[in-house]
Amino acid sequence: MTQNKKEVTLWARQCSVTGQGMIAGYVWDERLISSSLVNRCFYCVDDDVIANAEFRKDREHIISYIPKNVTKIDFFDDYIEEDEEKYLSAIERVKQNKDTDEDLKILSYLFGLHYYTEWLDDDDIQYAEIDGVMYEEGTDEFDFGYCLYHVMLKN
Repeated sequence: MTQNKKEVTLWARQCSVTGQGMIAGYVWDERLISSSLVNRCFYCVDDDVIANAEFRKDREHIISYIPKNVTKIDFFDDYIEEDEEKYLSAIERVKQNKDTDEDLKILSYLFGLHYYTEWLDDDDIQYAEIDGVMYEEGTDEFDFGYCLYHVMLKN
């Protein structure tokens, strides 16, 4: 008799781009993102190649927040005085159509359009990956995977 051993990984979120499980990454709030992403939070893995493409897609929305008087950038909640030169340089490159993906990420964060986070608590778990298949919290498969994971930890 062979025993069917399951491989289980618990994840806090699922990447909206790749479908991968996440314990850290970027979050775009549904109230603040462009129309292409409306009606949900948008999660992206901590992978610059993947995340930067998402910042680039949202370029027009991000740069729409640049104030006419750039000396007013200290108005934004996420403004950090030590980073002012970085903000101003990014804005200058945007105005010259020479902006980089990093510039867009910097400005998106300054304008409060996204944030980066790590989910560290068991209470943050919303997905169970069982043998490569993702299951969302609230499903029987998730409950099975969650229990199996904790049984495997004890063994």
